[in-house]
Amino acid sequence: MKNRMSDAQDGDTPSCPWSKDCERLADVLDGEWISELEIASYNDDDARLIRWLRTHISNCSICRETLMQTRQALASERSMLREYLQFAEAHTPSATASIMDALRKEARDPATPAIVAQSSRIPERGASRAGSNTPSRPVTKRSTREGGWVLALVAALIVLSFGFLSNAAWKHLTPTQTTQTMRKTQTASLPAPPRLNFTTDWSSVVAFETQKGQQDIDVFDPIRSVQRTLLTTHCDDARPDAIAHSGKNLLYHCYDGQSTIFHLLTGQSYRLEAGKRGDGGDYNAVWSTDDSMLFIALPDSLVRIDIAQSKIERLAYTIQAQRLLFYYDDALYFSYSNDGSQGTETQLKRLNLKNGSQEILAHSSLSGAQFWLRPDGQMFYYTSADANGQVGIYAIGRDGGNTYLFSQDEALVGFDAYNVPMVVRNVQETWQLISIDSVSQEEQTRVVDIAPGAEKVSAQDVLLSPYSRYLVVMGQYLDGSQRLWFTDLATGQTHDVNTNRIATRTYTFWLGWSKIQP
Repeated sequence: MKNRMSDAQDGDTPSCPWSKDCERLADVLDGEWISELEIASYNDDDARLIRWLRTHISNCSICRETLMQTRQALASERSMLREYLQFAEAHTPSATASIMDALRKEARDPATPAIVAQSSRIPERGASRAGSNTPSRPVTKRSTREGGWVLALVAALIVLSFGFLSNAAWKHLTPTQTTQTMRKTQTASLPAPPRLNFTTDWSSVVAFETQKGQQDIDVFDPIRSVQRTLLTTHCDDARPDAIAHSGKNLLYHCYDGQSTIFHLLTGQSYRLEAGKRGDGGDYNAVWSTDDSMLFIALPDSLVRIDIAQSKIERLAYTIQAQRLLFYYDDALYFSYSNDGSQGTETQLKRLNLKNGSQEILAHSSLSGAQFWLRPDGQMFYYTSADANGQVGIYAIGRDGGNTYLFSQDEALVGFDAYNVPMVVRNVQETWQLISIDSVSQEEQTRVVDIAPGAEKVSAQDVLLSPYSRYLVVMGQYLDGSQRLWFTDLATGQTHDVNTNRIATRTYTFWLGWSKIQP
């Protein structure tokens, strides 16, 4: 075979000591098709080398040229192999007709006793010595039938070989196939997907609940006060990511002691990294706008998963992200905490997935700043503090530019049907839901008392449904109790919700509204 490295190192071009490794691992270094999952099939040294080379390649023209030539050679070889297999398949007589004829003829043959069927597998000469009068089938007929089966076997082997080699050529594994290559996988212990029924409206809320050392995912219909546990996560540190935009699926992830595994409520699981992220941030993921893809942030890379195609690919871009925030218009938005001369600040950054460009859109003086994207994608809101330490909500346009103080509240709780931001505020000892116009900043009270008698209402315990039809609030009371309240914003009616399990929870993280029926 021609040496693929010869052209890359001709003339006076200096060689790179890593180019041979790049050539050997060309398939794995091709981020377009190979996922982080497949690294698990290599030994530890190669796995570390692969990760290092992916960083090295971006700075080494020799290795980039080596990879390009190697991939071209591999593509040519695989193309020739596919053509040969297609030619062989086309020129191999189909055994289907012979098989069907043999089966039909066998069905017409008179049935023989079971003992005869067993003895017929003994060579005829043995049966003759035993003096058997059982007539044997003509040798020519048996040979014809066996010949048909041989042809069928040959055709099947060719088809299977073609499929196997094509799969090897593309180097694309589904999550199930990849999981089988992982060492000490926990496939058997993965939770079974729950039975799912859906409504046409956003009528239920999803909560992560800790009970007696285990974590459950619960769905609750506050209108009918009906609740169901969808599944138990079987891990003690499950972390929710997000509900799909359709309201019919959700994503969460666990750490099993070796790897971080992402799970969809519909049953798919993706084991992506042999490790757990440290204090610099956490693994997390966001959905694409149409819910067809997931984007997952790993410590040193981004992974994109095409759910329908079960295609997992490592993107060529690297980002320093504390947390992925949202996806919009072929761009990923994420936060990044940076220690500067004025202390820790949090940046809102954007990654253009078309060309890999990155830009900073906003700066917050808070290390734990929160960010929101208006549903129409035209405005960002985030928390920050002024020079006196006063926390407020600031606004900035989609493409950055001038920022301004939008409200002196501590958090947004959502948007109404017209993309108007909503906040919760304590006014004269009552907790109110208030909308603030994005342009005029004119305020309007939408619900006067969202949790009657409550001492405290935290923003994370306020769930406003999409299009602001329903509101669920967990109120904290002076005696240490908690009560759940439901408001229909169309009628303005508020009532408490009877749910003993949520009221006595150890800890509940409200994930949001869904269309899943309890």
